[in-house]
Amino acid sequence: MHHRFLILAIRHAQRHLTSSLVNILGLTTGITIGILVYSYVSWEQSFDTFYPNHDRIYRVSFQKFIQGANSESLAKSPSALANTIREDLSEARHTTKVYPATGVTIAMGEKRFNEKQVYGVDAHFVDVFSPTMLHGTSEGLGVLIAESVAKRYFSSPAWSLGQSIEILGEDHTLSQVIGVFEDLPANTHFPYEILFVQAEEAESELSWRFTGAYTYTLLSEGVNADQFEEQLNKIVTEKSKGTFDAQVTTQVNLQPLTSIHLYSNLQEEITPNGSYQLLLLLIIIGLIVPTVAIINSVNIYTAQALNRTKEVGIRKILGTTRSRLVQQFITEGSLYSFIGVSLALGSSTLLLPSLAKLSGKPLSWTQLYSDSIFWAAIVGVFLITAFALALYPSLLLSSVNPSRAIKGLSQISGPLFLRKGLITFQFVATTFVMITVLLIHQQLKFMRGQDLGIDVDQLVAIKAPSMEKEEWSEERKSYVIDSEYSRLTHLLEEKLASFSSMQVASVSHVPGSELVWGTEGFRREGSSPDEVHFLHMQGVDDQFVEVFDATVLAGRNFSERYTTDQFNTVLLNESAIRTLGFSSAEEAVGKHLIFYDDSQKLIVGVLQDFHQESLQQAIKPTFYELLPRALDYLVVKIPEKDIKQSMAVVQAQWNKVFPNSPFDYFFLDDFYHRHYHDEQQFFRISSLFMLLCLVIALMGLFGLSIFVISRRTKEISIRKVLGAPLAHLAFLLMKGLLSLACLGFLFAAPIAYWLLNKWLQEYAYRTEWQWWIFAFPLLLLVGLSVLTTGGQSVKQALRNPADILRND
Repeated sequence: MHHRFLILAIRHAQRHLTSSLVNILGLTTGITIGILVYSYVSWEQSFDTFYPNHDRIYRVSFQKFIQGANSESLAKSPSALANTIREDLSEARHTTKVYPATGVTIAMGEKRFNEKQVYGVDAHFVDVFSPTMLHGTSEGLGVLIAESVAKRYFSSPAWSLGQSIEILGEDHTLSQVIGVFEDLPANTHFPYEILFVQAEEAESELSWRFTGAYTYTLLSEGVNADQFEEQLNKIVTEKSKGTFDAQVTTQVNLQPLTSIHLYSNLQEEITPNGSYQLLLLLIIIGLIVPTVAIINSVNIYTAQALNRTKEVGIRKILGTTRSRLVQQFITEGSLYSFIGVSLALGSSTLLLPSLAKLSGKPLSWTQLYSDSIFWAAIVGVFLITAFALALYPSLLLSSVNPSRAIKGLSQISGPLFLRKGLITFQFVATTFVMITVLLIHQQLKFMRGQDLGIDVDQLVAIKAPSMEKEEWSEERKSYVIDSEYSRLTHLLEEKLASFSSMQVASVSHVPGSELVWGTEGFRREGSSPDEVHFLHMQGVDDQFVEVFDATVLAGRNFSERYTTDQFNTVLLNESAIRTLGFSSAEEAVGKHLIFYDDSQKLIVGVLQDFHQESLQQAIKPTFYELLPRALDYLVVKIPEKDIKQSMAVVQAQWNKVFPNSPFDYFFLDDFYHRHYHDEQQFFRISSLFMLLCLVIALMGLFGLSIFVISRRTKEISIRKVLGAPLAHLAFLLMKGLLSLACLGFLFAAPIAYWLLNKWLQEYAYRTEWQWWIFAFPLLLLVGLSVLTTGGQSVKQALRNPADILRND
């Protein structure tokens, strides 16, 4: 019996081949998009779930408040925190602290590399994170390296055991490899590759003021994290008493390990994290498109079913029961659903590598198809689609009067508002997707076109050489630039200046990187000791202003002519002037900035605000100081005419001056705009999905136009006989759909504005809503609706009324 139903379903699809293909194509496209979105979302939500006991590992973040206002929210925490947890809170099974050594130069024999994933850890690290050891041991002091690092430096990971590894630079560290661990998966916020397992610090070296370590704790089973956090805050408040000014309060927070990637956006994150807001928008699109596809499939299938009243009437006269008819329609709906889902699985398998390349994520079908939740979702989509396709024909067509159906007198009546509601939802969904894509494009355009306040074009940042950069001066009672380092950097400047007048500046943080230096306790000269503020710090040299084309609003720049500049002077930006309470830049020049330790430095100049970080962050109040230890990057301004030749010159001169330091460089404009990688990635993906959603919606309009026109053929014929013009008849058929398009826009616009406005609030500098962001989707939908339905309407209006009315 079911075999016969299946044969009838196939024959029906063959008789209506065009509509059936359009139906299946739309259904396949929609479900494919849903699968691709699921793959991307599941990857983003899988971060750090591979760690054993990941559900009990927490990172302890640290916050500072000045007079109740949040001044600093850090992923890092004080070095004394881990010891306090171990000593005073038995609920913590293991606690470790991690010191980053980002960008250090590693020497293994003759090989030297600038490694970015290097960390100093204590012996408790392996108890918290449990790395999978391949060779050697994780116990004891020494170096643990990833398998890929061992292969990069040595011919075999096993041969790396016992080899010496040295961190070059100001603090030379020499250790031996004691173990090789398995490479971490890419879905982690903490991609460590080289771990220097070091001895515990002495009690005198621990601090509550300076935050230099990431603290992770593994709680015992059954421990309530909220209660643990409350107890920890009480202990921290007591132990850090007297460390900060009276106006400063602190707070620690437990962050679940698996939530860091999507939900944490603190200062000094280990790696840039994802955005839950953007992921939520993608989830909404991933739900909208398959839903629109299913709705369109129902509309097209319903339009086909209108032509089956005589078939149903004849089958009823021949003895087919209503239950058999219901089973027939369920079989047909299941067939369409099965084909759509099957083709979607195949097409998503083929398209997943392209999505991986587009998104920059290591997405794979093997990971997707091993997900039990994914298969449960696929089964759910199949059942929902089959049920939706079979519901309307089963309830209405199977109940027609056989005699009236054979005479062509049976009119299918049903909940018209439901069909209108479905097509309105389709317009709502499509409009929402288009407004979302247009606003993200506008925000990206705004951020890329915004004046940064400095010039980052034609600038190449080179990681500073690994050598001593400072030495102690008994005369100055302070650190000064090491004479050999100073000689070599000046030599490089002279050599590059002879080639196309290249300029060189030294900075601690290049534009596009986060200002991680700063503290509270600063105040202006003459203010009350209670009026303390938080300021960030940037280390620069006297060439910074000229190379970066920064603007000095008042006073002067640093200069070698003033021997005191390195020790007793600072520059401030406009935000710092406002924070400290100066009424103007001119007023600040000549005054003193009082540090948290009551030392003073003369304000010699004020710089115009510029965007050190992305436009998502507000410009931070910052002071600039000449610091030997701050020279982490050398920035070279190269001529525009021949970048390739200029880079060859820079590299050749670098290798001559610093032969033992790798030439590790990047272009600053590319580096700065990497902040917008997530938005650009989302824009590319969502734009593609928007186009496909639009195509599916047009398929639905085509199906619905057939449905509407088939219901009104006799009405149109009578109107034509009575003299109605062609244009009037065509508009009469189209106006219902056009009104639904406008109604869908009226629903979608406020929803999109509300949701996207919440997303925009994440940006300190954001675009304004433009009228065309709303007008374009409306005009496009109305225009495409006219083109899609107009042809069918004109075709119907041109038919000979006698051919339609002859049987009445």
